Amino acid sequence: MFVRRFAEPDTPALYDVCLRTADAGGDATHLHHEPSLPGHVWLGPYLALEPELAWVVDDGNGRALGYVVGAVDTVAFEESRERSWWPELRMLYPESTKRSGTLTEADEGLVRTIHHPYPPRRQILEDHPSHLHIDLLPEAQGAGFGRVLIDTIGAALARRGSRGVYVGVAPANTPALAFYRKVAFVDLLAEEGVVWLGRRLA
Repeated sequence: MFVRRFAEPDTPALYDVCLRTADAGGDATHLHHEPSLPGHVWLGPYLALEPELAWVVDDGNGRALGYVVGAVDTVAFEESRERSWWPELRMLYPESTKRSGTLTEADEGLVRTIHHPYPPRRQILEDHPSHLHIDLLPEAQGAGFGRVLIDTIGAALARRGSRGVYVGVAPANTPALAFYRKVAFVDLLAEEGVVWLGRRLA
């Protein structure tokens, strides 16, 4: 296994990784009737809008087992996502339509996010203007690839002038919280359903 840059043909495999890690780090396949929804919300806009900040863990045969994605300027990214990513999804998943019960509770939560995205936390952005998402399948965990991905995107963000990067983690995802604290992230803010952690960049 090795880390390489994202390529467009990786997209379906990365969507699968996103789904299989969307339940507080565990497999969320059983929670969704619309398996693409986690990827549409947490992954797709990064691949579309900032693909130069996407790296994958390759299994050695071209299959992606994990990824890191991010945005150098969170405010600018959210503005771009509002203009060019959310509108099509809002048409595909109307907020007012239950679609005859085909959406699960988890699906409906993501549809609400599509229509009402979480606003950036201004108190975090002053020192941590960038943010990232990282997900690894179990077969890519425990071999140091998480740290490599964090260091790789951190260096890229620093080269582009970022002072710091943050990440949001579900409180139930205790392995992820432990991982981020181990790689020099510190707790910034705790809210219902999410813990925000940040790392300063040289």
